[in-house]
Amino acid sequence: MKFTDLEFEIDTEMADGFKRMQKECPDLFKSDSFIDFSVVPKRVRVFFDNWYGASVIQSPNSYGGSKGLYELAVIVSTEDEWEITYSTPITENVVGHLTEDEVSKLLEEIEALPVAPPMRFKKNMNALKNCLKVFLENLNEYKAITRKNHYR
Repeated sequence: MKFTDLEFEIDTEMADGFKRMQKECPDLFKSDSFIDFSVVPKRVRVFFDNWYGASVIQSPNSYGGSKGLYELAVIVSTEDEWEITYSTPITENVVGHLTEDEVSKLLEEIEALPVAPPMRFKKNMNALKNCLKVFLENLNEYKAITRKNHYR
């Protein structure tokens, strides 16, 4: 996937938050502020068949956003349920100060990763193990009762 394939959306929630901050904290909006609030926050999330994806943002407080650069986080799961993952060969954190070409390169690397299990399965693995344990205990108890009743 190339950068030019991405369809960014204005992050209205973040933009509204900045407007509220501008009213409540006017000192942050002085010309010597460390955050450039003239950058309109935008984002896109991309999902691949290997259960990985990327969240790409550019905002006043993203790494490189005030210089027109992008920040990328590797995500895992589906379009409905996702979260940032910090354990891939690509990065153990978000990657900032990226040019469009660098974003394209990282997207290709993410798409080439081996298949990852969806996070919801990882999160529920312990619950599944506990349910299976209880099921097996009940099954063994059922077998014991059945054997007792069979030999009466």
